[in-house]
Amino acid sequence: MNVTVVALNETPPDELRSLRAWLAEEDELRGAVRLVEAPPPLDTLGVTADALQVVAGSASTALAASLIAWIRTRTGRVRIVVKGKGKSVELDSATVRALDGEAVAKLTATLVDALNSEAER
Repeated sequence: MNVTVVALNETPPDELRSLRAWLAEEDELRGAVRLVEAPPPLDTLGVTADALQVVAGSASTALAASLIAWIRTRTGRVRIVVKGKGKSVELDSATVRALDGEAVAKLTATLVDALNSEAER
């Protein structure tokens, strides 16, 4: 299963790098996450993180749980979109942080279902 994670515009630029480091700590995802960098805008120096590509194989539960755990730790507003071939799920730190345990479990199941449905296509 190939998954792309994209940060939405208001998300601070280093958040994708932070997420990459977070996912690299997960045994099932180690070595499966690649940072996709874009050329810098004309008025800046250095490349910018554009997206993450994850080859998660059968680790959809680990990926979903890690994404949700990471976004809950963000102190500012972070919005990411997790994309497969035809489905995408948006995660917003402000919304996800406010969820109780039951709601987090439901969100994790929803994300796993979306990731798995992509793997079957």
